[in-house]
Amino acid sequence: MRFLHMYFSNDAGRRVRITVRNAREDVTADEVSQVMDLLISKDIFSPSVGTGWALDTIFKPRITAPQPVRAAPEGGWVQKLWPLLVLLG
Repeated sequence: MRFLHMYFSNDAGRRVRITVRNAREDVTADEVSQVMDLLISKDIFSPSVGTGWALDTIFKPRITAPQPVRAAPEGGWVQKLWPLLVLLG
């Protein structure tokens, strides 16, 4: 699974992120740029529509993959520090 993060600033000066889950593997920078331009030009998120602040500036988008799930460590901290505790003991 890949995530497409599109970053904008709104007319209130705040940074806004729109995330698309399961982004296509073959999505191009031109396609993303066209979508971001369309979101701004159509004023989809304007206050007149009732969704918030209007988007006015585009920042560079990112495509990311989720972080791999880490396995839980085996044993507890006492087991790992036992040799040290014996030496200090």
